[in-house]
Amino acid sequence: MTDKRVALYTDGACKGNPGAGGWGVVLEYGEHR
Repeated sequence: MTDKRVALYTDGACKGNPGAGGWGVVLEYGEHR
């Protein structure tokens, strides 16, 4: 059976509340990124 997992890495931050912010994400599935 092959492994059918997706790895998800996230990070984000903002300056102030509320305020300007940003985020990023990387998904990995097998050899795909």
